[in-house]
Amino acid sequence: MNNYHKLINVIVVVSITFLMLACNTGLSNLTYEPIRTTSFNKNDTLYSFQYMVSNKYANKKQFFLVKNKTKSLLKNYYWFENGKLFCSQGSFSGKLLHGNYIEKYKSGQIKSKGSFSYGLKDKTWLNYFDSGMIKSSERWDNGTLKEQLEYSEAQKLIAKLKFNKGRKNGWEYVYDSITVVSRVKYKNGEIKRYLHFN
Repeated sequence: MNNYHKLINVIVVVSITFLMLACNTGLSNLTYEPIRTTSFNKNDTLYSFQYMVSNKYANKKQFFLVKNKTKSLLKNYYWFENGKLFCSQGSFSGKLLHGNYIEKYKSGQIKSKGSFSYGLKDKTWLNYFDSGMIKSSERWDNGTLKEQLEYSEAQKLIAKLKFNKGRKNGWEYVYDSITVVSRVKYKNGEIKRYLHFN
């Protein structure tokens, strides 16, 4: 029985070694994107965000156009250099913002928060009144705005907008405190129809 257990142990070790070599699963193949966090004050606003230490990981993901039938839309890239934040359309020159982003009013209340992916706004972004109440909610996908909800300071929905390739598309609903007061139909950013309700 003792020899049997030794044989099983040898078979297990050889099998695991063979699988590791066959799958080529070494830690050297893993890549990561080094990120730093920084904050600074400017014009009574506190900025706190993460950025990529090196942009070599972003090279394959950058500089592409979103084509439309009539126009092309360049995405806005957000980047950081020499203690300043920049936004430019279609390109960047410094360290791309990548990860969490927060802006705060002088009072300490959050003004805006969201996240970046390789310099592009991504996922849910929230903008706040200085009272701390939500002003708007935006849904982004890889630098393209998909939907925006706007609120009054009393937290009543006042507008709902959908976007396609960064342009207003579909019905925009405008509310008073409770009901829809107007609807505007957009197609590729152009108004196609307007309805106002009394």
